[in-house]
Amino acid sequence: AGSLELIAKEWKNWRFDERDLKTDLRLRGVDDAELLPNYPYRDDALRSWDIIGHWVKRVVGVYYKHDADIVSDTELQAWHHEMVASDGGMLRGLPGDGSPTSIAQLVQFLTQVIFTVSAEHGAVNNGQFDYFGFAPNAPGYMTLALPTSKHEISEGTLADGLPSAETVADQIAMVHMLCLPTEHALGSYHKDFFAGETEVLVALETMRSELTQLSQDIEARNSLLAVPYVYLDPKSMPESIAI
Repeated sequence: AGSLELIAKEWKNWRFDERDLKTDLRLRGVDDAELLPNYPYRDDALRSWDIIGHWVKRVVGVYYKHDADIVSDTELQAWHHEMVASDGGMLRGLPGDGSPTSIAQLVQFLTQVIFTVSAEHGAVNNGQFDYFGFAPNAPGYMTLALPTSKHEISEGTLADGLPSAETVADQIAMVHMLCLPTEHALGSYHKDFFAGETEVLVALETMRSELTQLSQDIEARNSLLAVPYVYLDPKSMPESIAI
C-alpha cells in the first residue's frame, strides 16, 4: 500500500520529456563531464542513446520521407492520441503532445522508448545481484517495526531486524534469476525479421557494428578500473524488458 501511494504521488508530476536521458542527466546535475569526470553510467548511456537514435532515424526514414507523412498517418496519430488520452495512457510530455507533426518528433519518441526498455533497463536490472545479493545493503524484509522516533539506533538493533537465513536465500535467488544474461541482446533479430527490407538491413548492420565498438571500448576502460562498470555493455543489454 505504501509503494502504491508513493507511485501515485510521483505520477502527478511525471513527464515523458523529463525522462529523456540528456534532460534527466541535466536535471540531476550530472551531465558535465568536467565537473564529474568519473561517471561510467552517463558516458556509456549517452553513447548507447546515440547509437539507438541513429538506428531509429535510419529506419523511420525508410518509411516516412516527409513531415507530412507523419501527419497523414492516421494509425500513428491514433496511437499517440490514445497514449495521452484521459481514458488511455494519460502520458504527459510526449513530443507533439499526442499529435506528432514531424519525423524528428517520432524519432525522439521511439529513441526514448527503445533506450528505456533496453539500455536503461539493463543499467537498472543487471546490477541487482551485486547490490541486493548482500542482504544488509537492501533487505527485502525486516523483522522489527520501523522506528517511530529519531533516537539513535544501534548496529545490534539493525542486525536483529534483518531477515532470517531462509528469507535471505529467497532474496538472493530472486535477484540472481533477474540478473541472468539476456538471450536477446539489443540488435539481435531473427534473420528473416526484416526480409526484403534492404535499407533496414543495412541500418541494422551499422547499429550492430556501433554496438560492438562500444562493447570493446567499455572492456578497454574497465580493464583499468578497480571496480569495472559492466551494466551497459551491449553484450548484456537486453533487446527489451522480459521477465
